[in-house]
Amino acid sequence: MEFVLVPSGSFLMGSPATERYRIEDEIQHKVAISRCFYIGKYCVSQSDYSAVYGRNPSFFQGRVLEKRAVGLNIVDKSRLSNVLPVEQLSWEDAYEFSKAVSSLPEESEEGRSYRLPTEAEWEYACRAGCQAAFTFGESDENLDAFAWHNENSKSSTRDIRIKSPNAFGIVGMHGNVYEWCSDWYGSYQPRSVVDPKGPSRGPCRIRRGGCWNDEPQCCRSAYRLGSFPRNYDISSGIRLVLEVRGK
Repeated sequence: MEFVLVPSGSFLMGSPATERYRIEDEIQHKVAISRCFYIGKYCVSQSDYSAVYGRNPSFFQGRVLEKRAVGLNIVDKSRLSNVLPVEQLSWEDAYEFSKAVSSLPEESEEGRSYRLPTEAEWEYACRAGCQAAFTFGESDENLDAFAWHNENSKSSTRDIRIKSPNAFGIVGMHGNVYEWCSDWYGSYQPRSVVDPKGPSRGPCRIRRGGCWNDEPQCCRSAYRLGSFPRNYDISSGIRLVLEVRGK
């Protein structure tokens, strides 16, 4: 897995009242991210997940994709798991995966640990300094260059590597699979906050980023989705944050 260093800073989380397709739970407020952090350049792939657990829970693999291999421009079908995101992960699965990677001997020896991003970290990384609806501007006209969504995915997940990166060098945060965050789902407080971690409890966890089956408006930087932590489907994946001891 590759990671990108995201600088500390502040931004307006949520969306302004003027944003097209805005939803009521996107109350705009100022957030400060006090420390830089490393986040996955890509979401976790099927091969990344299999390397840790020796199994692959994803729906879009093997025979499911054999008929689509031509459309994916992949001749060697064995390569599919190397480029597709892992999916069918619940929040609990995603959390346990971060713990499993952290406990690997080589990671522990080097002082590396992994976790899910907070919702604020996720949106800050997605925006990459842009306060518009998308990391590239207000209009979804250029969304195809940055994301897999329902108008270009051919009804499946797609290669995690080939879309354009945002200004931080991160790929795929506007689509392909939803990405679990650590936070419980809850309403924003309309005030300035530093390093927020969301409510202390709740029935649902946060998923972010839109997916292969979503319309463009659901791929906006501010779009939020709450889901029960044990629920999983073919649109739910994961992107990790890396922490290094002493840094």
